[in-house]
Amino acid sequence: MSERVRIGCCANPAEATLLRSFFDAHDVPVTINGEQHAAMLGGLGGAFLSLEIAVDSTDAEKARELLAEFRAATPAFEDEEEDEDEVDEISLRLERRKRIAIAIMLGCFITFGTAHLSAGAFKRAFAIALFEMLAIRELIVHGPWPGAAMCVGAVLLDMVGSVHVIRERFAHRIPPATLRK
Repeated sequence: MSERVRIGCCANPAEATLLRSFFDAHDVPVTINGEQHAAMLGGLGGAFLSLEIAVDSTDAEKARELLAEFRAATPAFEDEEEDEDEVDEISLRLERRKRIAIAIMLGCFITFGTAHLSAGAFKRAFAIALFEMLAIRELIVHGPWPGAAMCVGAVLLDMVGSVHVIRERFAHRIPPATLRK
């Protein structure tokens, strides 16, 4: 086997699967880095991982031609303005998903209002951090029942509240009306 050569990237796990089957149909072995990880992360996979397409250097020229043929076969939009709007909407949704995933991970693993901090709600983050410190004090002083419930409640409030804040910030914006001919 010769050296691997990068010939491009896939936009998402679904495109990676289609591309893999397209290359297999033309007997060109292909490796798509991060494909399994992206599939494991679901819809967020494309936002976090780069799905790079790699082939043997001996097959590079044929693979580039196949990739160009594959990309040319995808349907194009008739109106460029609509295409830009759709790309903006997709990038907005991907950014929202990425921020929600980061907020949930911060809320689960670090706590103390960090999910709200990542969402930009600083006053709420400070209030949740104070509440969680009070919960830890209750845990130490009065035993496991009230303190543990307060800690769990603070973490859940941090995660759910930050998701709500992020959804409001990245709400679907209605495009301005345009006159069509």
